[in-house]
Amino acid sequence: VEAHAKAERDAAEAERRRAANLRELELARVMHAEGSDSIGAAFEREIADVSVTRAEADRVEREARARFVQAEIDARMRECEFRIGRAQVIDPAKMNSDKVAFGATVKVLDLDTDEEVVYAIVGEHEADVDQGKISIKSPIARAMIGKTAGDDVTLKLPKGDRELEVVEVVYKAI
Repeated sequence: VEAHAKAERDAAEAERRRAANLRELELARVMHAEGSDSIGAAFEREIADVSVTRAEADRVEREARARFVQAEIDARMRECEFRIGRAQVIDPAKMNSDKVAFGATVKVLDLDTDEEVVYAIVGEHEADVDQGKISIKSPIARAMIGKTAGDDVTLKLPKGDRELEVVEVVYKAI
């Protein structure tokens, strides 16, 4: 057992010496290739190579980031082009219906607060609640679709149901 442990130690020591010799040979190769007999000069060249490599890495990273941003912009442009290609101009003033649909301006009475509110039902990208424009995809618009003046609308909200009455449905320029 002792002989086996000694053989393992000797093999490990031989491996360490071989690795050290390889490092010395590599250093000599670098110094010879550079035509230098100074270890300090070889070391400075190696450091300069690392700096150039870091600068190159920074440049590559900037270029990759720029390509990523450009790809995002291109994707947004394709989405806009797709939407524009599918868009239909709907003039609510030319519509004639008494039912709530896209483009309708609807006056509703909140039966809980007796407050009247006017909503224009518009596309999802035109919605602006401050201006009374709600998206056709909003819960209140979906609940009102197909209703006429005098119909009640029940909104199912997380904090409880809300009762509205459709007072008026008109189609006019928004």
